[in-house]
Amino acid sequence: MPPARTAGGFWRQARMTRQRVVRSSLVRRVVQSLIQGHASSPVVLVRKTDGSPRLCVHYRRLNAVTRVDAQHIQRIDDTLDALEGAKWFSTLDLASGYWQVEVAERDREKTAFSTPLGFFLFRVMPFGLCNAPATFQRLMEKALRGLTWKTCLVYLDDIIVFGKTEEEHMERFEGVLSRLQSVGLKIKPEKCQLMRQSVHYMGHVVTQHGVGTDPEKTAAVQKWPTPRCVREIRQVLGLASYYRRFVRNFAGMANPLHALTKKGEKWRWGPKEEKAFARLKHALVSPLILGHPDFDRPFLVDVDAREDAIGAVLSQQGDQDPPVMIMYASRSLSRAERGYCVTRKEMLALVWATHHFRLYLYGRRFMARTDHNSLRWLRNFREPEGQVARWLERLAEFDFEVIHRPGRKHQNADALSRVRKNKRGATADKLARTRRKQTSRPHPAGRYISLSMISKPRRTCQSNVTSIAIRTPSSSYSNVLYTCFGRIVGAVWRKSFVLRWLRELEEWWKSVVVQTRSGNNLQGTMREHQEHWLDNLKSFYQWTIRTEKGQKRIMSFNPPHRGSRAA
Repeated sequence: MPPARTAGGFWRQARMTRQRVVRSSLVRRVVQSLIQGHASSPVVLVRKTDGSPRLCVHYRRLNAVTRVDAQHIQRIDDTLDALEGAKWFSTLDLASGYWQVEVAERDREKTAFSTPLGFFLFRVMPFGLCNAPATFQRLMEKALRGLTWKTCLVYLDDIIVFGKTEEEHMERFEGVLSRLQSVGLKIKPEKCQLMRQSVHYMGHVVTQHGVGTDPEKTAAVQKWPTPRCVREIRQVLGLASYYRRFVRNFAGMANPLHALTKKGEKWRWGPKEEKAFARLKHALVSPLILGHPDFDRPFLVDVDAREDAIGAVLSQQGDQDPPVMIMYASRSLSRAERGYCVTRKEMLALVWATHHFRLYLYGRRFMARTDHNSLRWLRNFREPEGQVARWLERLAEFDFEVIHRPGRKHQNADALSRVRKNKRGATADKLARTRRKQTSRPHPAGRYISLSMISKPRRTCQSNVTSIAIRTPSSSYSNVLYTCFGRIVGAVWRKSFVLRWLRELEEWWKSVVVQTRSGNNLQGTMREHQEHWLDNLKSFYQWTIRTEKGQKRIMSFNPPHRGSRAA
């Protein structure tokens, strides 16, 4: 039992309000006087949505010594997904729901609190107890057992009844009212919405077309003044995060604001933070409706990764174009993740998206779409190791097909991750395009590869070469080689033969760069053996250097055999 705590200093107006609320609670038999007790907690008043005060007690010390109830409370997002196909809705709100649950007489002394009027304890369950939500949710599920998920949805004291027709809805509504009456629970009529095709429920607007943000809730964000400290930034992000599933590129917009909340970070509010704050407010007040998921239709997952963020979009193809958007998701990359190669970032985006949307995807076949062609062959690794092996193991529990989608058609997921820019204000893709020095031209002999040259490459295994781009459709060998040739693949980079291969490749590449610095055009023809390159690494590469005068020079590179050791 927590030690007694005296009430803090009362302001005149606050004291009169507390006294009025306590007297009202005594009349309603919510509390009762206590002559002597061994526990006491301070009183706080919280304003309800209608502006009236609510009596609450700060039970911090009592909660610290209370065994937590493990009752599961359904997430609001999961609850709203069950409304697919409904056209008529009614919402019910219980009148002071917690106060309709009595506290066992032996435990009432633990709820004691003190005011200038005296010492009191609660006869009913007060707000502030750590196990109050779990206790009330269990009560509601027991009262409406057999009706939840089929006739109505329940989140604590908020109930929504739904139906496809007026007759069906009325029948279900009467059944819910009858069940509440049988267990003695009372509702508050002025807070109920009856027989409507659009209702406000749990901070959302619910219609037959989908779920949207509540303008009454998001309007407060538009009027929010510029934050002046970290605490106010956290308040803004807390409210905004509640609606992040509705906001495309939420992680990118909020990234400059999240940076201010890091431990040890100095407070700085400049043009970048002000712009991020304005964009976030505008996105929240913009009307956006997300559709109800139809679990009889296949899902589509679009993923994309950029320099410091990954994004995903969950959608479904409806009867007509365009697809119905179910949810947006995005997050920033950690410092270590930002050092990944492009393919590994894209794979991370796919792994994260499948588990973020696990509730919708698990046990169902779906299509994962990406603008990175190499992901089509991610399951072809013969002997994956390390991080890639763990990622493949996580993906193995899902039934999906990876489909390549050209970048010009992949704007929905691409926009979620394409946010950060370099110090000069240009995106990484634009930088690569404007500073590219060499490209290849088609050749009828087969498949060709072009070297992308950038003067200051980062974290690459070659000199002055950052990537190799395959210009024509190719087989799985080419796509895997694109990853391994341009960057170090995580699944095999520790193997000695690969380390030696990369060192020799670097020296060979330097000689190639010498030939291309004078403006020569480099074309390469790739020849492959039937066996997979990871098994023998005997593929032969022949490069033809075309000079400005039309002369040809051939340079060849043979990777070492798998059995050879690193130097």
